[in-house]
Amino acid sequence: MTEPAAQPATQPAAAPPSSSPTSTSAGYGSTPVCLIVGIILIIAGLYNLVLNPSGSDGSLSDGTVSLQALFMGMTFFTSGCIFLAAAWRPR
Repeated sequence: MTEPAAQPATQPAAAPPSSSPTSTSAGYGSTPVCLIVGIILIIAGLYNLVLNPSGSDGSLSDGTVSLQALFMGMTFFTSGCIFLAAAWRPR
């Protein structure tokens, strides 16, 4: 006797995602937040890069700078630029 051929199991078709591309309400509330955070981070970065490159004492009498303050300034400034770019991105 021959056995019947095994039928492959079929999965039901997945439903398409319910979100439509015309729903534009998501993400618009983050623009002012990104703008404010970006400006604050840029100010903090410029403070560490320009006004306080020597660290906490503020004197450059010996000609040395704090690398930690410079790296923090670069990080804050770059993060601020990224947040500003996120706030001004086209929709």
